[in-house]
Amino acid sequence: NETITYMIRCIGEYRRKHPDGPDIVVGNMSRPGGGHLDPHKSHQSGRDVDIGYIHKEKFQPVTSMIGTNHKNLDARKTWDLMYCFLETGAVDVMYVDVAVQKPLVEHLKKRKFTDRYLKKIFQYPRQSRGDAKIQDYPGHHHHIHLRFKCPRGDEKCVD
Repeated sequence: NETITYMIRCIGEYRRKHPDGPDIVVGNMSRPGGGHLDPHKSHQSGRDVDIGYIHKEKFQPVTSMIGTNHKNLDARKTWDLMYCFLETGAVDVMYVDVAVQKPLVEHLKKRKFTDRYLKKIFQYPRQSRGDAKIQDYPGHHHHIHLRFKCPRGDEKCVD
């Protein structure tokens, strides 16, 4: 329930900010009763969800996720969506390819985000992940992988 609530909240906020923006492509979450979901190592408990990056108008797919980089990424719209999720305080980690992290960081520097904030949030440009909320992980060049923290009071949930 928590994951769906955050999805509704943040996609709704994105839509309010960008009423004419492209639709959000939502990929895998989990099986209805949980358990292994090919080809994922996670996505077993309802706390993981894949969301396609938002692309510049001429590149934006309607129902699929495509390889993303500085040429086709709409950094402003993608960041607006990601920021909402980060601000919930419920995100454990976001996996975002380094080729997508770079244009996001460059965009945020232009918007006067501090280096201190960017270092706390993004792995890029460092090689090691450290405790950054947004980390590089193979296979995430066409989507954001969101992993939410265990809900409060859920004693069966294990990180």
